[in-house]
Amino acid sequence: MTSLGKKLDDFYRRLGNRGLLLVLFAAALTLNVVFVFRMSVPVLPGEFNTAAWSAYFSGFAEAFERSGDLASSGSPWLTGFLYTPVYYLIDNPVVRYRSMLIMNGVLASLIPLLTFKITAALGLEKAWQRTLCTLVAGISAAVFAHTKFITAAVLCVFLPFLLFYLFIRASNTKNRVVRFFLSLFTAAALGFAPAAEPRLWALVISFILLVFYSRYILRVKTFSFAGFFPAFAGFTVLQIYINERLTGELFAWGAIQGDYIAELYFFAISTRGIGVLGICLCVSAFMRKDSPLKAFAFFALVYNTFMLFTDSASIFLVLFAFCYIFMHGLDFKKTMFSAITLGIIFILYYNAALLAEVSAVFCIIALLFVLVSCAERYKRHMITFCLSLTLLYTGLSDIPNQAESKEALVVSRFIYNSPDAPPTYIINSAGLAPVLRFLNRNTVISTAENYSELPEDCFVITRTDTGELVFSAHGERAEAYALSQEG
Repeated sequence: MTSLGKKLDDFYRRLGNRGLLLVLFAAALTLNVVFVFRMSVPVLPGEFNTAAWSAYFSGFAEAFERSGDLASSGSPWLTGFLYTPVYYLIDNPVVRYRSMLIMNGVLASLIPLLTFKITAALGLEKAWQRTLCTLVAGISAAVFAHTKFITAAVLCVFLPFLLFYLFIRASNTKNRVVRFFLSLFTAAALGFAPAAEPRLWALVISFILLVFYSRYILRVKTFSFAGFFPAFAGFTVLQIYINERLTGELFAWGAIQGDYIAELYFFAISTRGIGVLGICLCVSAFMRKDSPLKAFAFFALVYNTFMLFTDSASIFLVLFAFCYIFMHGLDFKKTMFSAITLGIIFILYYNAALLAEVSAVFCIIALLFVLVSCAERYKRHMITFCLSLTLLYTGLSDIPNQAESKEALVVSRFIYNSPDAPPTYIINSAGLAPVLRFLNRNTVISTAENYSELPEDCFVITRTDTGELVFSAHGERAEAYALSQEG
């Protein structure tokens, strides 16, 4: 392991900082883009909301507004706005969807680069340690799997990394002009974060608390308060105003609801116990004099507390665990504390259906006990290597395997994708409607319970008793339009 570490350090010295970052970005982007071509059409409800906003900003609003896809409360209009150029320029729906996912891949590939910069600022001097941390961030479910859909998930995981990087950058600069502009940029990103996902008000609260914690507890100057807070207030008011104009709600608060113990339980299982280890190591970090590490521990704990340990937040606790182990090691007491905490969580929330996952978590903790008790040389190397393999297996097992909606793709070929065409109604197959709206952006596609709800002239998609879909014209104008198109 030491030989490999030296080779990585030598490779880093030859490439330089920018060269290694370019290699990491290229590798991450290749990995993210490869899996894009497994996807063809949206499948999640959140994807259709995002697509509806893209249609709205692209000028295709009428079809979506009349179809009911443009939801009001909690819709990620900022995410849809980012996809607007792709939605407007690309007519082929499959190419359009994959292009949106490639945009996700670019943002997801920037996260390992931000991780590399953050870990360097925290004190990880060896290149192989920072590279391993970028791998941990890159293969997490929040980054690798959840960004393979056109939902707000990509911004939910990208914005916290970006904001903490800006925080670290502002902490380490002594140039007042640079710090002032960093303050303005951070205020803009923080103020508009809830427009991507209302639950990111938790990120806003956590980050503001981090800024005050750093200034008044750690005595570390970060942002220029004279520039940061007025700008943050201005961008927040602007975001709330735009949200009110678009959705009709003055203030969209994304309430995070759930059983706290249950969320801790699933958090412990999804991170294979490493997240709980990160919580315990955060407590230990507060007893040290390392200000950057304390700031990271504070942010990871507070953000997860407000976000109820969702995947987009739990990655920070996992990443902190690796950073702490690299810097200060892991001993028997901290491992025992983690095991006791896990035991309490699993006792408070018992789920018989997940006993296999619980057993896997305790097997990993047992392996940590063996390593911290018996290993004398390369202890940190072996611990981080085993934890990395665990996370690699977990990340790869979460790769989305989207079943292509062949039925929707076939039916969409019969729909007249033109604003001049009569509207299309779907009877007894409402689940197809959102997909068909995405595939045929120029026409209106609605749903109906029966024929009595249909207008005088329209096209109808019905499902027969044998399960086949039938496309037909209803009314003289619809029949005439169909004949004119065939001719």
